[in-house]
Amino acid sequence: MRAGVAGMAFALVWMLPMAGNAGPFAGHEAVSDTELAQMRGGFRLPNGVEVAMAVQIDSIVNGQLVLRSVLVADQGPARLEIYSPGDSKTQGAGTAIPVSGGITVETPNGLVSVNDKTGRVVLTGDGLQVQHLVGRALGTIISNEKNGRTIDNNMVVHLNLSRATPDRIGSSLLRAADVALDSLRRRGE
Repeated sequence: MRAGVAGMAFALVWMLPMAGNAGPFAGHEAVSDTELAQMRGGFRLPNGVEVAMAVQIDSIVNGQLVLRSVLVADQGPARLEIYSPGDSKTQGAGTAIPVSGGITVETPNGLVSVNDKTGRVVLTGDGLQVQHLVGRALGTIISNEKNGRTIDNNMVVHLNLSRATPDRIGSSLLRAADVALDSLRRRGE
């Protein structure tokens, strides 16, 4: 079920840039940028279930977090949050890095730059380049020029389903409970 909803949510995110093209939206008036900025984020499925989504990408080198990017689509416009640890002993996400196109921030792990037009967050330093893709595609590109490094990359998709009642999602759990009760009744006959 989660994989299906995640796939549906990803397809919706992927299709959003195409909304301006002719097709099912032809003849509808576009919403202004200022009005759109105030609208709720996330997705509403045809059955009334509201889906809020966050995608967190962590890149870890030799057991230390070097870059974390979080794309959140819940309330209001989607937002990007970027974190890099303050020093090699930092165990959490570290400090937030401002998100705006063209800005470059120096961190202990290298320079972090953000291109908000292409959806790329890039860390460059010490023979390592890590690119988090958080725009039209989700993923990571890592280029390593040194030997003996252990590099891990994790991507976690968080989904929050609001108003997802069994009657709205057609819960198979209720049907499974009915089958179990039927089998118990038949045993007693």
